[in-house]
Amino acid sequence: SLAIALSPTFEVLILLRTGQAVIGAAVIPTGMAMLRETQPVTRLGRSGGFIGSAISISAAVGPLLGAGLLELGSWRYIFLMNVPLVIAGLVCFALLRYPERGDRKPFAVDWAGAVMFAALLVTVTLLLNSLKGSHSDLFLIGVIIALPVVAFVFIQRQLSTETPIAEWQLFRNRSYSAATAYVLLSNLVMYTVILAIPFFVEEVQGKGHAVTGSLLGAVSVLAAVLAPIAGRASDSMGRRQPAFAGSLCMLAGVAALLIGIQADSPYWFLATTLAVLGLGLGLSIGPSNAAAIESSPRELAGAAAGTNSMMRYLGSIIGVGRRGAVLNTESGGAPEIGVFRLIFAVLVVMAALASVSTLFIHKFTQESGHLDITKPIATAAAATEAPNA
Repeated sequence: SLAIALSPTFEVLILLRTGQAVIGAAVIPTGMAMLRETQPVTRLGRSGGFIGSAISISAAVGPLLGAGLLELGSWRYIFLMNVPLVIAGLVCFALLRYPERGDRKPFAVDWAGAVMFAALLVTVTLLLNSLKGSHSDLFLIGVIIALPVVAFVFIQRQLSTETPIAEWQLFRNRSYSAATAYVLLSNLVMYTVILAIPFFVEEVQGKGHAVTGSLLGAVSVLAAVLAPIAGRASDSMGRRQPAFAGSLCMLAGVAALLIGIQADSPYWFLATTLAVLGLGLGLSIGPSNAAAIESSPRELAGAAAGTNSMMRYLGSIIGVGRRGAVLNTESGGAPEIGVFRLIFAVLVVMAALASVSTLFIHKFTQESGHLDITKPIATAAAATEAPNA
């Protein structure tokens, strides 16, 4: 953060921001894996709920602080603000008492597969951005041809290597697949909405950043309040019911936006629909995360959390790309209301699929048809021995 605040050029800033992304990608899955190893299954829901609440609060406060710092002056203040936050995190880390295990597995990464996966994500992003007409037809055709080719090469690599970038065999578990699919689809919906609504408010309705910030707060604040409660409830009633209830709220909120969005939509309508989305997020984030982690063996907790986090990022990438593909900021004028209806129509379908996926999440890990958490899944490299109790 200090280096970014002192960045002499935009290229240096991008390079350093990429480094921050690498660190962030490692921290969150590792934290979730640590929960899996240290918390009993009966407390994973509330633990995941508290983490979801913290993330929601940060999502609500961060943009408001950033906007305030920009009003004060340079963008560099935003990164200088990170310094005391990182120091506080380091203090927490110093106080952390985590029981280290004696046995360690050799670590290996398929760098070629990682590069291919990055190429696949870049190709998807380029395709989505090309749909808005900012590139030539030849470029669009090239990207369309490249996408299945890159996807095929990536899949072939993952099937043949002994160290795939993700523990794909986790998806043989119905509950893990369902919870991870919900994470992907719900993030796709939420990221698209929280990017489309500010664009709508500022470009179509001509309102300022204060209105946008308060509307987004309706999502984050409600999610932050409900996430620990829903997570604790899922510890006693099971993961499926609160996740399904949250998915229905998300579906209702997006459907309301599709039906009721108008150029002169009042503030109360937008705030109410976004609050319903926040309600859905708060009800489902803890149970769905807990379901994904607890349905995997303890010794694969890191791989399970990392793969789950990867799907979350994938959903956000697709959501951002869809928004950029439909809402052309280079046209010189505000988009028509029909463009936003098109966005929300697609999101209704995605939210409906997310609701269906929650029906395949287990209630409790003791149910038949789910992996025994005391037995590991055989990796692509080799089957591992069952851990000692």
